[in-house]
Amino acid sequence: MLLKATRTHDENLTHQAKDKFSNWLQNNKDHSNKKLVAKVLRSRADAYMMLGEKSKAISDYQESIQYDPVASLQLLICHFKQEQGNSSNLQPCYVKAVDLFYKQKISTKNSSFLLARILSGDKIAITEYRNLLKTLTKKQKTSYEMEAQVYLDDVTYEEILK
Repeated sequence: MLLKATRTHDENLTHQAKDKFSNWLQNNKDHSNKKLVAKVLRSRADAYMMLGEKSKAISDYQESIQYDPVASLQLLICHFKQEQGNSSNLQPCYVKAVDLFYKQKISTKNSSFLLARILSGDKIAITEYRNLLKTLTKKQKTSYEMEAQVYLDDVTYEEILK
């Protein structure tokens, strides 16, 4: 239902999907399959995002991390918080993302991992990102630069491009 709502931009279907996810969660919070609970929470969060209810979406994404920690999602949660103006002290949020990347044994050349490190305060990661850009194909480099531009402030972004 959510997929169809996404394709058709039907707000009614999005509300229906959100409600179905909410009902399922209400009846299955203690379900033994924690990854399934996390998946339903993430689906409801996606519906909230489509409905413009970012705070509720962030809350569901954060709760899903408790059931199934995903590093890239943790990084996205930090980014959403920053977009909402909750940027006063996001460093612990980014540190959590870095920890998850390490635990999941994600390649240190992964752009999201490097960005999480930069945003957690790891200045060495800026140099690593810059050096990595030099080794990429034009298409890869463009992708990495675009991702960096989304996550980083202008000063740090320009430092990466030196």
